[in-house]
Amino acid sequence: MNGQQKIESGSAADYLQRGIAAAKQGDRGNALMHITKAIDLNPRNEVAYAVRGALRADAFKDYGAAIADYTKAITLKPNYAEAYAGRGMTLFLLDRYDDAAADYTKAIEANRDYGAAYYSRSTVRYKIGDYPGAVEDLNYVIQLDGKNAAAYNNRGNAKFKLKDYEGAVKDYSQAILLDPNNSSALNNRGHVKLLLKDYQGAISDFSRAIRADDRLAAAYNNRGIAKRFLPDFQGALQDHSKAISLDPKFSEAYFHRGLVKVKMNKLREAVGDFSKAAEVDPAYAEAFYQRGIVRTKLQERTVAVQDYTRAIEANPRFADAYYNRGIVRNNLGDTAGACEDWRKAIEFGVVEATYLLKKYGTTAESPQAS
Repeated sequence: MNGQQKIESGSAADYLQRGIAAAKQGDRGNALMHITKAIDLNPRNEVAYAVRGALRADAFKDYGAAIADYTKAITLKPNYAEAYAGRGMTLFLLDRYDDAAADYTKAIEANRDYGAAYYSRSTVRYKIGDYPGAVEDLNYVIQLDGKNAAAYNNRGNAKFKLKDYEGAVKDYSQAILLDPNNSSALNNRGHVKLLLKDYQGAISDFSRAIRADDRLAAAYNNRGIAKRFLPDFQGALQDHSKAISLDPKFSEAYFHRGLVKVKMNKLREAVGDFSKAAEVDPAYAEAFYQRGIVRTKLQERTVAVQDYTRAIEANPRFADAYYNRGIVRNNLGDTAGACEDWRKAIEFGVVEATYLLKKYGTTAESPQAS
């Protein structure tokens, strides 16, 4: 707050209204000053604490102070649904998901028809992988408001995670019916169609999503994937490149553009894209793995082994990476290391490695038997 601000006279209610008005105008400094004055004049006004908590969380990102304000409001009014919901949102922003879910539950207990609390709790449940719980909450949101396109879209996401693809498509379609320019629902429905190998249907949805939001990088990337499967490699390249231009840190777009270049036999360029994907996301196991495959094709076996190793470090259960590293190690004369890799591959489900282990394993293990 600057030295030009001054406190005007009035009651606690007057100050609270001035603070709310200032917040709506984006004047957060005066908003905080007026609301705090309202609390000074009436320390038992639970609404003032809740409003200040919202201001501190939203405008100042002072989450600790916001939680303290919401908690004070709840102390003054134990069944204050909105204060529980506000504190829940703040806890969610701090990644305290279990605590956030507990607060949303308290809000719902205080007001069984509090649709926003069900919606917010569904978000937490989705985040922690409780997809059935998310569906349950969103069922209630939709029961309260059948025209909530976002609720249908989110329920579609939860059903997708539960592999209920038909249910997901129905929910995305309902979201689109309610909001024809819902780019998220269009992109999500396209993703399901892509998974179900309806490539033309997927491209149609991704194109509609792009028309609704021409800066939606994910839709361009997804359309590029669908085009690769048609195959339309040139169209796929253009879409992945567009996604990258919109989001230069989009690791998946670099990765999938690399896959297209492999199909086009542009192996050196593919290595560059897989490298960029791994640079953006150092834990991108599949990017290291695919780069290892390409480097093997280029007869760059030593660095291919390094790539498979990086893939395994990122995903210690990456069966195919063990299998391929074993093949390259064997070609480099490291039969013992190859057999060790094939044993891991078999452990994680690659039965093809059994033949190689039988063929080369005796030589590798004979020194130990002596």
